[in-house]
Amino acid sequence: MTVHTHQMTRAEHLCAQYELDFAEVFSQQFRVEKGDARPLPGFALHRLGHWHVQVAAGLPSAVAETQQGTHVALLGVAVDANGDVVTKQHLSRQTSADDLITYLNACAGRFVFIVVTSQFSRLYGDAVGSLGAVYDPQDGCIASTINLVLTREVVENDDYPLAALASHAKARFAFGHTADKYVKRLLPNHYLDMEALTQHRFWDGQGDITDIAPSDTPAVIDQIADRLTQVMAGLATYFPDTKLPITGGLDSRVLLSCAEPFVDKLFLYSHAENMMGRRDTRIAGRLAQILDQPMAVYDPGRDPDYAIDDAVRLMTLSNASQIANGEGVLGTQISQVRLEVLQAPPRGGIVMRGNAGELMRAMLWRRAIVEYKNNTTHDVQTGLRMMMLTDNEMLKDLNPTDRDKLMQDYNAWYADFSGTPAKRVFDLLFIEHFLSHGQGNHFYAFTHNFYLYPYCDRKVLSLITSLPPDHRAELRYTEAIIATRAPELRDMKYGRKPVTVHLRAMRNEDPNWFFNRD
Repeated sequence: MTVHTHQMTRAEHLCAQYELDFAEVFSQQFRVEKGDARPLPGFALHRLGHWHVQVAAGLPSAVAETQQGTHVALLGVAVDANGDVVTKQHLSRQTSADDLITYLNACAGRFVFIVVTSQFSRLYGDAVGSLGAVYDPQDGCIASTINLVLTREVVENDDYPLAALASHAKARFAFGHTADKYVKRLLPNHYLDMEALTQHRFWDGQGDITDIAPSDTPAVIDQIADRLTQVMAGLATYFPDTKLPITGGLDSRVLLSCAEPFVDKLFLYSHAENMMGRRDTRIAGRLAQILDQPMAVYDPGRDPDYAIDDAVRLMTLSNASQIANGEGVLGTQISQVRLEVLQAPPRGGIVMRGNAGELMRAMLWRRAIVEYKNNTTHDVQTGLRMMMLTDNEMLKDLNPTDRDKLMQDYNAWYADFSGTPAKRVFDLLFIEHFLSHGQGNHFYAFTHNFYLYPYCDRKVLSLITSLPPDHRAELRYTEAIIATRAPELRDMKYGRKPVTVHLRAMRNEDPNWFFNRD
């Protein structure tokens, strides 16, 4: 491992080149290095043993020393198993390093935590890697994103066949790859050995992901809903400015149903990017009315108060976004209405999203549910296709050598699982690659608010994954939560007509179809 030389980061160079405020663009990010660290503008410095941790002003943090001398830094927002937002006091009350690690790995939220003892130094991420972390073995540094970890130019990643396409938003990164040949992403359910800069799996689903008996399903649904309620209540209590965007879809309605007991503490809003989005806002508005709550609507296309008509500002926001997450071609404008929508809600506070709720609908299974029903051996080709790394035509057109590389990465990853977890491979793909390489990286560009999803909780994800995927795809369990938590929202139509038609047909056949049908 090469020792770093305290040079400027690539992030600082790019911000200077494009005349951007570094402290604003990287306002929710962090950088970790051994020994003395070159100060980053607008970042606070914390010392954990011989490690220096720099944290931006917009990234919540708690740094403490436990009763037995373990140093710990929690970066981001975590809600513990009791529903409390974790603070310095919670950390300092922990005893051994093992207890501390167990405690934090049972938390929901969007965070990483660093644990330094006399025996080891480790960095852990949340259950889906939603607060991303990357590391550069060449320079010995760890950071939130590729531009903040690098003090050199990007070396083209010829180890990942889809790297060039992914850098142009025409494909996705996976298997820990980034745009740089040497920089790797820490995958969920792994910890990073900070001395060796190697990652190691600590959770493989064994004992947590099981085949749930039909008779146990109602209790499991209650556990999922109770934890979602607990997490959101904890956030709303600790952060007075907690927001919940709602749409005409399923995932946000499940959250809204679980938040019903304290919905008056939340700032509800909906947004429109197109005609479909306007349909969503109308449905969302009706949901808010049913709960007798106000709801803001952000529609830049029809409301000039939220439109950005300054071309320079739009390009500035686009460049800032792409520099912040290290992906995309600089100088290419991101969708104007998307930038307007991101900037529209009041600045600050927590934005709770329904991401990872897609597991309740078995999103990544699709036609592969036949594989589950027939109990057939998992097919790698199907797995690669279901990952949606790029469109099927581009995947088919890969040369044999590049396809072999992807298959080798896939097989190496899949080899970590056995038993029931191995049969839930599509859920684990979604958790460990789709979300971590996606939102885990891209959310860093959403600096107007701090985004997180209440579903990001290892216990919740394990319970959902344990439910039969074919029944999830039938929307039984989203229906069950809404019907038991906020039944007044149940009959309101959805943004997608087929969903409304399907659910109404099932209800007409049996009002309790979500639990009682075989």
